[in-house]
Amino acid sequence: MGPFRLLLLIVLVLTSGALAQEDPQTPQGCLDPVDNCDTTVDYFEEKVVAKYAERLPKIDFSNTYVDVDEESLREDTTFKYRFVRCGCDAPAGVDDDRTVIYVPAASLFVGDSVVVGMIGTPEFNGLASIAAVPLMSTIASSDAWTRFNEGDIVEVGAADFSNNFKDLFNTEVLPETPPVSIITTFSLDSFEQNLATAQAEDAEITTVALLSQEVEETTPLGRAEHVKIFGILLHRIAEANKLFSTIDTEYNAAKELAVTIERVPSAMTNYPFGTTWSVANGISYIGQFLADANVDYRIQDAESPATLSLSAQEMSGNFSSADYWINISSFGTRFNTLNEVADSATISSSYPEVPSYESMQCGNAWANDADTYSEGVKVEQGTSNNFFELGVVEPNLILYDLIKLFHPGAFENREFRFYRKIAEGAFAGECPVPDLPSEAAAGFAYSSKSFTATGVSRFEVEDVQVSDLIPAVTEALDVQSDNVEINLQADRETPSQTDLTFVVNVEEEQADAMVEKLEGQEFYDAVFTVLMDIPSDSADVTLEPNPADGDNGGDGGDNGGDGGDNGGDGGDNGGDGGDNGGGGGLAAGWIVLIVFASLGVAALAATTFVYAQRRRRRRGFQESYGGVVEGPADNEVYE
Repeated sequence: MGPFRLLLLIVLVLTSGALAQEDPQTPQGCLDPVDNCDTTVDYFEEKVVAKYAERLPKIDFSNTYVDVDEESLREDTTFKYRFVRCGCDAPAGVDDDRTVIYVPAASLFVGDSVVVGMIGTPEFNGLASIAAVPLMSTIASSDAWTRFNEGDIVEVGAADFSNNFKDLFNTEVLPETPPVSIITTFSLDSFEQNLATAQAEDAEITTVALLSQEVEETTPLGRAEHVKIFGILLHRIAEANKLFSTIDTEYNAAKELAVTIERVPSAMTNYPFGTTWSVANGISYIGQFLADANVDYRIQDAESPATLSLSAQEMSGNFSSADYWINISSFGTRFNTLNEVADSATISSSYPEVPSYESMQCGNAWANDADTYSEGVKVEQGTSNNFFELGVVEPNLILYDLIKLFHPGAFENREFRFYRKIAEGAFAGECPVPDLPSEAAAGFAYSSKSFTATGVSRFEVEDVQVSDLIPAVTEALDVQSDNVEINLQADRETPSQTDLTFVVNVEEEQADAMVEKLEGQEFYDAVFTVLMDIPSDSADVTLEPNPADGDNGGDGGDNGGDGGDNGGDGGDNGGDGGDNGGGGGLAAGWIVLIVFASLGVAALAATTFVYAQRRRRRRGFQESYGGVVEGPADNEVYE
């Protein structure tokens, strides 16, 4: 069960009016009742504030209850709820149209694995509240499987997925119906049908609905923040806040480091289903992950965050030149090699051009099914994918993977959790885009030149990189194509503006001469001519050389001569401090640079050694970065 579903929490009340006491320990269908409820006492000392979740516009706390408004884009309405502390009465005459839910809820039916991920963290220990699920095969959590095997969780759905609620009201299967049922919108019709049948036999059974809108959030942190609603539901608000605060801090720390990497790749997403290829929108959930991992993505449809369905021709037109292909997964199928991808029935019959895409030819194809489970045990091809369970509640773990994936060298002391690279196998790919090592070989040097082009987008340049730009550059510089790397970066505020950096591998004694060529008119004309020939909506194309920004080393970073692209915070980030700031933690090469620069040895700015140090940052983080944003160790992440 994937995350792109609207969660619907339906509270089943076993009386026709107020909730009846099920037993002395769970009055009102809830747990831990307060004695002699005092309306002057604040029973919700810890508060919830929505920082990212746009579907939660109102969360108001009173002493004995919490009012929550949830907006549904799909339903085009606002749902109003009142969570009342167990043992207290819902206030009369105050917004009586609100749905009343007593908290903490006594037990739950959970119809979606995403919710298992949200309430199953150690902070919540909420798995003890789950009484029933449709099918355990859709759940990755090892702890949930332990409870199932011990008889604490019951399956009530049909094995063929046709009816998630087949036995929810069957007392022979589930002796007591949980007062709270969590379901998806896709199961709503089936739920109502089963409920109607149950009500025909017992008219006192009623339902009230609480919509959880995490799936409608378009940002990873917005979705994860809905864990706070479960904190209210289980009366564990402090735990929810602490968990989300950690996730928020680690996610943003990783994001801030990713943006310092100058080399920005491009990507395509997903795997087709039949003749339909649904790709992420740049303003969607996956699109935000890509942006936060410092990846350029072509489709930015501001009209709707929904996925877009593209034909084979549209896919080729938009993504044949993308550097990476991610989220290659198909239910029931595990692709181990690129040949298996290329030869799959869907690709070979409906998208035959895909094997020629640069991401395939360069071996940059990644699946997001590295963390799958069967019966709570991690296996290569399981029935449940933790990417859609744990990954939703802890998006920082997904972001770590993406940064490591797109920026080789990042988080070297972390293992991939959700992603795995699909092996090349016998696939005869020939990568048309040169990719130089992070450091020049002994006796060689890297020379570079940067430009800013206006009037053409990064993707328009990328489309002609192999056919036109690389041949023009190699001819103007008189070098082999495998000695030239071109790095492109889109201006996300101005899409028709593109940064281009040309890096050339030459013998050390030829480095100065190559710098002169890169600065020369012939090279400029060659690049400009290619850009002018690109069909574009813009009437004017310009190409401006960037200020001396460390060609072959430089002494001031991309933004000037004060020691770094991002100012003075490099000391906190470790080994690449020169590019990330002017403080401590500088790599040895930068120390040498600063010492000599202080002596006025300007010629040092043209040395290969220093440029190689700068280049490490552009291509990825050094290992010394890892300690800053590693987050939980691999054996500490939640199962």
